[in-house]
Amino acid sequence: MRTFRLVGIMALVGLLGACGQMATQIDAQKAVDSDAPGPWNGTYAGVAINQDPAIPEQVCPQQIRMESFQVAGRYVVFGVYRGEIDPDGRVQIQYQNNFIWGQFGDGLFNGALRLNVRCIYSVRLAKQ
Repeated sequence: MRTFRLVGIMALVGLLGACGQMATQIDAQKAVDSDAPGPWNGTYAGVAINQDPAIPEQVCPQQIRMESFQVAGRYVVFGVYRGEIDPDGRVQIQYQNNFIWGQFGDGLFNGALRLNVRCIYSVRLAKQ
């Protein structure tokens, strides 16, 4: 059981690390063709910090670097995560049982990331 969790977390962390290279052509084109320029357009990067440091590093890494969080118009692409941003700047995107949610504003994205059931991170990304 422990090995499965470690492998699962390692795969998810690897997935996040490669997010900038995984957008499909269709999703990339949708982002480019998005209706309005939007106040949040750009690439965001930053860190996700584990909210429960009591969980071992092998289960939930304490910090995850997040890069290539792409926004065009009201559409966001971050690797396998994709979705639309609400007019007020809120977003919730899901890939399998993993979620990113939060709020865009003032050149920042502040939110949370949930990887599997146990790993909850606070996320702070800045527009590059």
